[in-house]
Amino acid sequence: MTAAQVPPTPDTKDWTWVLARPCPDCGFAAEEVDRTHIGELLRLDAAAWTTDLADPRARGPRPWTAPWMRPWMMGA
Repeated sequence: MTAAQVPPTPDTKDWTWVLARPCPDCGFAAEEVDRTHIGELLRLDAAAWTTDLADPRARGPRPWTAPWMRPWMMGA
């Protein structure tokens, strides 16, 4: 593995707290999500990924640092 391929630090945080209270960073409140709409939300998200991955910039080197980030997260 080269210096450019340093593996991420493993995440040890217990993320289940988001089921009990809203996220202070983004405001997401799991208890407010109507579970009958989860399928629709997943399909909308998949469609957004299709659009993002169709962008020619998605096929080249990433200008952003975190591999999980989508271009719109960095204002691209």
